[in-house]
Amino acid sequence: MLGGDVSKITWEQFKESFYAKFFSANVKYAKQQKFLNLEQGDMTVEQYDTQFDMLSHFVPDVVKDEEVRIENFVRGLRLDLQGIVRALRPTTHADALRLALDLSLHERVDPSKAVGRGSALGQKRKVESQPDLTPQSNLRSGGFFPDKLPGLPPLREIDFAI
Repeated sequence: MLGGDVSKITWEQFKESFYAKFFSANVKYAKQQKFLNLEQGDMTVEQYDTQFDMLSHFVPDVVKDEEVRIENFVRGLRLDLQGIVRALRPTTHADALRLALDLSLHERVDPSKAVGRGSALGQKRKVESQPDLTPQSNLRSGGFFPDKLPGLPPLREIDFAI
């Protein structure tokens, strides 16, 4: 495979030789497809990046260009992260990763500010029970809370005509 003096091979030659020997063409193809279809889904950004990194070894021609690498990474992020990371235009994969990590960390700290967590098209949503909005007392009774707001003007009846 490598032949000759193995002390003079480059890391790239070693990796190429290693993958050729230990991964069949079918396995390589399957890993390439897995990379091209990789999405974050329920993974954390850290887990997604680990998968992205591991699978990127099977598509060296795709990830050698930094712009293409960034685009593939961002394309697989959850939609709520994807839009913001794209808008901030990272120039390196490390920048895109840092942005996604910062956004997901912010989301974990304050889940009420999670962006884009509505339902996607075609997804069903649970109906939340709404409180009964029927009035419990007559608001004109005069004893509602005027003692707490003494500066309010007195109630007046108004006639409307059309």
